[in-house]
Amino acid sequence: MRKRSVLLTALATALTLFWRVQSKGLNGPSAWSGVYSLTSPNPPAMPLLSAPAANALLTDYTPTLTWRAVTAPLGTTLRDYRIQVATDLAFTDIVLDEYSTTPQFTPADNLDVNTRFFWRVSAYNTANEASAWSAVWNFRTALPAPVLNSPADTGIITQVRPTFQWSPIAGAANYTLQISTTSTFVAPLFFNGPSVNPEYIPIKNLPT
Repeated sequence: MRKRSVLLTALATALTLFWRVQSKGLNGPSAWSGVYSLTSPNPPAMPLLSAPAANALLTDYTPTLTWRAVTAPLGTTLRDYRIQVATDLAFTDIVLDEYSTTPQFTPADNLDVNTRFFWRVSAYNTANEASAWSAVWNFRTALPAPVLNSPADTGIITQVRPTFQWSPIAGAANYTLQISTTSTFVAPLFFNGPSVNPEYIPIKNLPT
């Protein structure tokens, strides 16, 4: 049965190392094995994330992820960056696993709304040696804003209790409706309250 040992500390980079093994038993040690040599990898430095800020709430569903550019170590050439986006901190549910030759990446398709995403970046050189993963940051995608339907904009209504309607939003548990006599919605508001459905009929007459 083959035996193996795992180093507890990282090897120095771009270092030539020699290794051998000796077995030991009740009657003493064996002779040393033959000697093998190896050269430790020389990967790029770990990328540092820039934006979106950690725990940001985004209304852009194809956000541009950015990080600081990495300089390849002496004697190596930077190839590209690997970007992973997942819905869990352990990255078991990865939704994007892409590469970029620049220190930024924009998804081609919209990310799911009302979802928390975790992302990280690693740098690669032309020898396919990878840096450590960056720190993991996360951001949230907001629900889209409703679109107002009726009463029509700038319209003149004849009902003192008109039905206010707007587009339903998938994933919304409820809505908050505000009715005001000013476009800045400063207090006092005529109405400021919840609605389970994408419509509301006032329980008292609107101001004439």
